[in-house]
Amino acid sequence: MSRRTAVLAAILVLGAAIGARAVQTEPTEQTGPPPPTTQPAVTPAPQPAPASADNLKQLDTCREGIIDANAREADRQRWAELLFTYDSPEATDLVVTLLSSAQAPAVRRTVCNVMTETIRAHPARAKTKFVPPLLDMLGADEAKLRAAAAEALSTFPPAELAPQLGAIAADEKAPLNKRLAAIDALSRNTQIRAVVAQLVPLLKSESVEVRSYAAQRLEPASLETFGDDVARWQAWWKVNQALTDEQWLEKQLEIYRQRARTIEDRFEDLKRRTAHDRESTINFVRTLQSELFRALPAEQRRTKLVEWLASPIGIVRLTALDLIKARIADEGQSPEGAVLKSLVRLLLEGEGTEQREALLIVQNVNDPSVVSAVLSRLSVETDATMRLALLTALGRMRDPAAIPALVAELQRADATPAMVREAAASLGRIAERVNEKQTLQPAIEPLKKRFEEADPDDTALRAALLSAMAGTGDRAFVPIYSEALNSDNPRILQPAIRGLRLVGDRTRLPRIRDLTSNSDPLVRLDAIKAVAELGRDAEDLQSLLIRLNPSIESNKLARDAAWTGFRDYMSRRSLAERIDASQRLRDTPDLEVRYLGDLADTMATSGADPKELERVRDRLATVLVGLGRFSEAAGHLRLLFQRQVDRGADGAFATGMRWLDATLQADPAGDVGEVVQAVAPIAKTEDERNRLIDKVAPYLEKLDVAKDPARARKLNKDLTSVDATNWPTKWSEALTAFAARVDGTPNENMPK
Repeated sequence: MSRRTAVLAAILVLGAAIGARAVQTEPTEQTGPPPPTTQPAVTPAPQPAPASADNLKQLDTCREGIIDANAREADRQRWAELLFTYDSPEATDLVVTLLSSAQAPAVRRTVCNVMTETIRAHPARAKTKFVPPLLDMLGADEAKLRAAAAEALSTFPPAELAPQLGAIAADEKAPLNKRLAAIDALSRNTQIRAVVAQLVPLLKSESVEVRSYAAQRLEPASLETFGDDVARWQAWWKVNQALTDEQWLEKQLEIYRQRARTIEDRFEDLKRRTAHDRESTINFVRTLQSELFRALPAEQRRTKLVEWLASPIGIVRLTALDLIKARIADEGQSPEGAVLKSLVRLLLEGEGTEQREALLIVQNVNDPSVVSAVLSRLSVETDATMRLALLTALGRMRDPAAIPALVAELQRADATPAMVREAAASLGRIAERVNEKQTLQPAIEPLKKRFEEADPDDTALRAALLSAMAGTGDRAFVPIYSEALNSDNPRILQPAIRGLRLVGDRTRLPRIRDLTSNSDPLVRLDAIKAVAELGRDAEDLQSLLIRLNPSIESNKLARDAAWTGFRDYMSRRSLAERIDASQRLRDTPDLEVRYLGDLADTMATSGADPKELERVRDRLATVLVGLGRFSEAAGHLRLLFQRQVDRGADGAFATGMRWLDATLQADPAGDVGEVVQAVAPIAKTEDERNRLIDKVAPYLEKLDVAKDPARARKLNKDLTSVDATNWPTKWSEALTAFAARVDGTPNENMPK
C-alpha cells in the first residue's frame, strides 16, 4: 500500500469515528472547520440516449410537482429527488430551468439541496450546465438560498471551480453577500490546496467583512489563529504551498488526530459543529464506498449490497441505498432476490431516513412481499411523515390488497387531512385498475363522510376524495359530482367530470360542454372525453368540432381526444349523416382527408351504395388537390373514374380530366400515358379532344426527355398507341415533335 493510500485510509477511519460520535448528539449549527476530505475528479458520463415520450411526460410531472405553490416541502423534495434519478439531457435542462427561472425561492432551494445530496452520492452527476445558475444564486436576496447554492457548488470538483468562486469573492464591485457566499462555497473544501490558494489573497481585500470571513475560513486548514494578519497568513501559505501532495495530506491527517485527542474535552463544541462535520464525513465515506462498489466484479456486487444493507453503520446502509437507486436510474436494474429481501427488512426494521429511502425504491417493484411489508409497516407507524410516504407508496403499487388499509385510513379518527388526502389519492389510483368494482364498496360511505367533513377551502383534499369516488364507478356520488361542477377550480372540476363520465350520467352535459373551452387544458381534456362518450345532440358534436381546430385548441392531447370523440360519435350515426359530417371538417382539411379516407375504406368493404362511395371519393380528391397532395388525389380520382366508366356515368370524362390534371401536377408526375389511354376512348366530342390535347401537349413540350429516357420512350409508346382517328391535327403534331426528341436520346439497351 502506498503512503498516500495509507494517509487517505487513516483520514477515512478518523473521519468515520468522528461522524459516528457526532450522530449520537443532537445536531446544531456548525461553526467549526470541516473535516478534511478528498474530492474525486468528475469524469464525463457516457452520453445518455434521448428520453422516451414516457420519460418526457414523467419529467413534466416532476416539474409540476416541484413548482406547485401548494406543495409541502417534503413533497417538493420527493419530486426533486425523482427528477434527479433521470440522467438525460432533458432532465439536466429542466434542472437548469428550475434554478434559473423558478420564482419561488423555496423551489430553487429544494433543487439545490437535492442536487447537493445527489452529487455527493454520485459525483458523475455534477453537470457543468448547473454551475452558471448556481453562481448567479450566490447573489440571491435570501440567506438560505445563498447558503444552498454555496453548498451545491462545493460538491463540484474544487480545483476546477475554485478560480471562478475566487474571482467572485475578490470582486470589490460585487455585493457583499455574494462575495461572502462565494467564500462559503470555497470553505467547504479547504483541505484542497487549490481552494486555499483562492482564500489567501482575499486577506488583502478592501472590505473588512471579506478579510475577516476569509481568515475564519482559512483556520480549518491550519489549526492556527492568525486573525487578519496578512503577513503571517502569507508566510504560512508559502510553507504549505511548497509541500508535496503527500505532505499536505499528512498535515491534514495530523489535524484530525488533534481533534480526536481533544474530542471529549470539546464535546459541547463538537455538538455545534455536528451538522457540517457529519455531512463531510458522510460524503467522504460515500465516495470511497461508491468507488469500491464500482471496482467490484459484477457477480460480487449483489453480495456486497446485501452486506452493506445489514451493516451496523448508518452511513454505509444509506450509501448502499443510494447505489441501488443509481443502478435503477442508470441501468434500469430493479432490486430482486436477496437485495430485495434486505430492502424489505430495512423498511420494517430500519431507522427513519433508511426506511424512507428503502420505501422509495421498493414501491416501484411489483412484488407481493413489498405490498405486504408496506401494509405491515403502516399498521404500526406513528411518524406522520412516514405514514404519508407509506400511503403514497400503496397508490404507486396499485395493488387491490391495499384497499382495506386505505379505507381504514379514511375512517381513522386521528388521521390528519394530509393523511386522508394521500389515502384517497392512492385509493383512486388503485380503483382505476380494479375490474371488480364490488371490492370498492366498503369505501363508498367513508368517502362520502370525509367529503362532507372536509374543509371547503382544502382543495387538495376535496380533489383527492373526488378522484377516489370517480375511481369506484359508483352512481352514489352523482349528486356530489354535479355540485362540484359548479366550482371554478380545475382540481375539483377534473375528477367531477371524470366521475360523471365513468357512470354515464348525462344530466350535466350542458355544463360539461361549456368546460370544453375552459382555460385549463386538463379540464378541457376531461370535458372533451365526457362529451364524446355521453353526447347525443348537435351541440355536443359542435363542441367537439371546435376543439379540433389548432387555431382554437392549442393542446394536442385535447385535439386528439376531440378527434377520437368525433369519430366515435359519428360511428353511431347513419351513413348519410357520416358523409354529410365531412362538410363540418372544412376548417381542418387534414382531418377531413383522414375522415373521408377512413369512410371510403369502410364503404368499399361494406357494400355501400356506389354513388355514395363515389361522392365520398370525389370530395376526398377535391380536398387533397386543395392541399397540394396531387399523387394521393390522383389515386382516388383513378378509382372514381373507373367506377363512373363502368356504369356509364355522364361525368366520367370530367373526372378523367381531373385525374389527368392531378397526375401532371404530382411531383414527380405520375403515369400520364396510362391516364391518356384510359380517358381518350371516352373523349367523344371535338371539344373534349381539344381539352385533352391542350392539357397534354404543353407537358410533352416541356418534358426533359434526357433526364429519364426510358420513361420518355414508354410515354411515347403509350401515347402513340391511342386511337386518335379523326382527332385534330395538333395531336399528331405534338406526338411527332415529342417522338423526334425521344428518338434523339440514347437508348441504354443498344450496344455501345
